[in-house]
Amino acid sequence: MAKSGRAAPVDKSKNIWEVYWHSLDEWGNMLYNWANSNGLNNTVCTLYELREGDNTVGEEFHGLDLNVLIKALKSLEVRGKCELIEFDDNQGVKFF
Repeated sequence: MAKSGRAAPVDKSKNIWEVYWHSLDEWGNMLYNWANSNGLNNTVCTLYELREGDNTVGEEFHGLDLNVLIKALKSLEVRGKCELIEFDDNQGVKFF
């Protein structure tokens, strides 16, 4: 499962693992496609809005675990499709 991107260790000793319904790249692509289809390029969204917002109800990523969401967004960030942002006590993302 790790080779297919559907699981990853949480700790360095690899005793605890996360298992993903979709790979992190697939989650990232869903988020990016949602942002594009809603005209949110060059706009900052909070991670709360993505996980719990009214605009994401019905999306597969609605209610996604925060750690998985951040990892998926980091996979997009590596590809230059977004930037993770921290401000005050919040975290957000700007899609490109």
